[in-house]
Amino acid sequence: MLIGSYRHVVDPKGRVFIPSKWRGELGDSVIVMRGITAADEGKCLRAYSQQSFMKTFEKLNDLPVTDVLGNRFKRQVLASAGGCEPDKQGRILLAPKLIEYAGIGDEVVLVGMSDCFEIWNAEVWDASEEGFSAEEDEETEEEEVLVEEEMEEEAEVNRLCISFPKSMYDGRTLENLKKKYKEIMSMNVTPSTNTNLLNVKFDWYGNMIDK
Repeated sequence: MLIGSYRHVVDPKGRVFIPSKWRGELGDSVIVMRGITAADEGKCLRAYSQQSFMKTFEKLNDLPVTDVLGNRFKRQVLASAGGCEPDKQGRILLAPKLIEYAGIGDEVVLVGMSDCFEIWNAEVWDASEEGFSAEEDEETEEEEVLVEEEMEEEAEVNRLCISFPKSMYDGRTLENLKKKYKEIMSMNVTPSTNTNLLNVKFDWYGNMIDK
């Protein structure tokens, strides 16, 4: 399994080192092609061993000639693919058209993707990582806000429930409690002497009865 990420320098000839931990699984030949990414992620290259490539793309052979979109995808994928053999130092030579496509510069980041690995321009990869971290921070902030809102809502429920007999607020939502609280407080009722919200009588439906 190809996992982890590694930074390597690309030499003037376009050669890049394959991590030693990956070489045994990749074997004697690597197929490099254009990566498939979302528009806002940037471009990269994707590399497979011969075995992984065949397993991943064998279904493309079953596409009928009438499947226009499927054959267009097949054409674009396979047209950019090319095989390369690692040299004795474990380097592969990237094709100039692939270097140009992915904007490969002097430094790349190789990212393990289980059955294959991606090759990213280091600056593009770093920018995407910063964006991912920012999204995580935003999600964390949103979660903290939600927790605070839930705590405030629970405190509000507890405050309102103090003013109601337990039989009345069991199973009620916060909105229902607020509504009933405002209803009782706005009623023009002159209760019996020494009567307050804690000992006012309620009927089965939660309506106040002055007794």
